[in-house]
Amino acid sequence: MRSSMATLPSYVRPAIDMHVHPSFERSKTETMFAYAQQVGITRIILCSVGYSDTVEYPSLDEVMRGNEQVYTLVEHYPGFAFGLVYVNPNHPEALSILEEGFRQSGVVGIKLWVSCRDEEGRLHPVYPVLEFAQAHQVPVLIHSFYRTGGNLRGELSPTDIAHLAQRYPQTPIVMAHLGGKWQRGVRVVRSYPNVFVDFSGSRAYLGSVEHAVRELGAGRVLFGSDAHYRSFAGQIAKVMAAEIDLADKRIILWDNSARLFFGEGGGHDR
Repeated sequence: MRSSMATLPSYVRPAIDMHVHPSFERSKTETMFAYAQQVGITRIILCSVGYSDTVEYPSLDEVMRGNEQVYTLVEHYPGFAFGLVYVNPNHPEALSILEEGFRQSGVVGIKLWVSCRDEEGRLHPVYPVLEFAQAHQVPVLIHSFYRTGGNLRGELSPTDIAHLAQRYPQTPIVMAHLGGKWQRGVRVVRSYPNVFVDFSGSRAYLGSVEHAVRELGAGRVLFGSDAHYRSFAGQIAKVMAAEIDLADKRIILWDNSARLFFGEGGGHDR
């Protein structure tokens, strides 16, 4: 990857990438982080979705080992790497995992993936996690999709995100991937000011970032790449190519995540 193709222009640098997964190939971690910095990303927020592989309903051991990997990386890359606590809400130990996670340095939020429903398809396992987040005033990043052909068994849709946002209005929720089918997904959560979106993963669909800004305002749109599954440069290009104000690009790339995850006013940390 040539640096001329990968580096953010100085007028929008730096960036916070709030949706990054550790590579399952541990030897590639240093290279992956170097690519992030080459693009102009000066902070990343890591979250596990499994230690050995992505598992829809991971075991307790898989969750704990995945979180330990995140905590170790945060410790080894202070000031650059931060973390989210990943839980399978169906585990009775989920709340104790959250308590332990927030005793770790550099942990700034919670991650939920596709194990959010119980055996009867209900959302009940998620409620205690959102109650914990509301009590501690920490954001929750939730994978969300309107999936062609039907969602996975425990996967949440933007309709579910809207339900959770209404039930826990004081809890900041980040709906990942613009909800999959981005035109519909963004509109479903438009009325809930505690819902933010990221456009991580997926292809660079023409107009998707512009649509999110138009429907929600730039202040509710966050930059995330979904690395290691996606490239930093390819995902950040969505912002650079978007036909939105330069000020909005800065807000998306830095200010929103700085405020939401770090409690900062949004000034650029050069």
